[in-house]
Amino acid sequence: MTRLMLMLAGASLSAWLHAKPPEFGVIFPGGGQVGTSFEISTTITNKPVSEWWTSAPGVTFTATDKPEKWKVTIPAETPIGLYPIARRNAEGVSSTRWFSVGRFPEIVEAEPNNGYSTSQSIASLPVCVNARLGEGNDVDHFKVALKSGQTLVGMVEAYSIGSNVDVMAHVVGPDGTRIHTTSDHRNLDPLIVFTAPADGEYTVQIAGFAHPPQANVNYAGGAAVVYRLHLTTGPVVTHFHPFAVSTDHPTKVTLQGHNLDPSKREITIEPNAPRVSGGMSLVDLPDALVPLKALRIQGIPAQEQEADDSLAHGTVIQQGFVGGVISDVNDKDRYAIEMKKGMKLQAKVYAAVLGLLLDATLQVLGPDGKQLGENDDYNGTPDPRVIWTAPADGLYQIVVQDTLQQGGSGCHYVLEVSPPRASVEITLAASQTLSLQTGGNTSVKFAVKRLDGWNKPLVARVSGLPTGVSCPEVRLGEKDTEVEIKFSATQEVSLGNHLLTFGFEPAPVEGQPSQGTGEKIPVSISLRGESARGSSLLDVTDSLWLSVLPSAGVPKDASVPQP
Repeated sequence: MTRLMLMLAGASLSAWLHAKPPEFGVIFPGGGQVGTSFEISTTITNKPVSEWWTSAPGVTFTATDKPEKWKVTIPAETPIGLYPIARRNAEGVSSTRWFSVGRFPEIVEAEPNNGYSTSQSIASLPVCVNARLGEGNDVDHFKVALKSGQTLVGMVEAYSIGSNVDVMAHVVGPDGTRIHTTSDHRNLDPLIVFTAPADGEYTVQIAGFAHPPQANVNYAGGAAVVYRLHLTTGPVVTHFHPFAVSTDHPTKVTLQGHNLDPSKREITIEPNAPRVSGGMSLVDLPDALVPLKALRIQGIPAQEQEADDSLAHGTVIQQGFVGGVISDVNDKDRYAIEMKKGMKLQAKVYAAVLGLLLDATLQVLGPDGKQLGENDDYNGTPDPRVIWTAPADGLYQIVVQDTLQQGGSGCHYVLEVSPPRASVEITLAASQTLSLQTGGNTSVKFAVKRLDGWNKPLVARVSGLPTGVSCPEVRLGEKDTEVEIKFSATQEVSLGNHLLTFGFEPAPVEGQPSQGTGEKIPVSISLRGESARGSSLLDVTDSLWLSVLPSAGVPKDASVPQP
């Protein structure tokens, strides 16, 4: 992971020992445009001065002559999307937050704009407005000129970048009448799609309620309620079909969205093109406001064949992956697969995990039409899975539909049909920083959840350890539900902050060298904790910061280390 920062000159050890790990505070704006340099302001000034860290490729933070302001530079080649960001000093690391890299030109909200008559006029589109709901009951207004039939697309980033707010967006017509309202999309942030019925000036209103919810029903506001509003009347890709890309073959997909050129909707995604995040592909498309998350698979995904919503016309499939969409309230996708008596299969839907809007339910029917299994949310996740054994030879049907029988252009999914396989989940409920003194010890505990008969022993390893810190690999037995990973430091260890990556895999056979099996078990460390609502492009990580600090017996004349 790339680490880019600037560390200002140190101070004496006595001042350093009285410092504390930096608080993140609030930064404004919460992101910026590729290929630009700009200033961010902060609400926390740390002494001694802290540095910034982010994984965003090439992005730098440079101190200015004001301790609460920093210059940010984002290279043109930095991919758009959300990136982790943190502050560091010699005493430790702040909590990890989010930084957004976008494609549109950026402006800053101009107050006062909290009334319809004082709306801020947006001179040109596309644009990203950096703003905040600055006080309780604040409602921001932005005016744009639209032609009849022109479609305005807007994306809000508030929850996505860590603001504790549930935003609502409205569009007000030229006569002052509210004619469009939208709220949650893939998470608490809304997506605006509005087509103007006539020429005129239309006003986008932004307001929000506190998240987590509070006892009152007032609109939220304050210095921490920062958001980014992306607006355009140009082409916007919101989906592609199917939502699975091959790791070993070019994948042909069809783009979907708004204001798109019909002649440019068919594209090919090369196997090495997407980025990888949390085991998923992040597909960068020129007309997408953010990268689109897709399932990574081997081979070529199949596609549903309409009309497949009647009992007699299911799409015939083999084992593997197939992309579908529940296109309207009456749509019910059916797939037919031939099975022999005693054969065991699983059907699994990927939708919510990809940030898609479908709230899927699965049903499996036997050759006689009798139901063999049904599921809505599997193992506490919003996506379903069904495992069944064929009682007889014949054609079995797998039925996918929306739980509330809704549907629409955003209700895509990927269906996997395969033999059931056991799995294991390794999780940490909330991200944290680890502190380790010279000559001391520390540890972190992960929860282990075995699914569908997983009984393999595991081994845990940590990478990124600094010289002088040891962390023996840990073996987990077949029934262990928790694992504690321990760290110890020598007296000669170098002080500083180090990003550690955690990995698990099936344990090698006893008596053989521990060289790994090649099967990697994903590690999920939550960045949003209990306040998670929906998904974003950056909700979990597999890394934690380790801060190595001096013990109480450090000589008084010791120099201050660089993090």
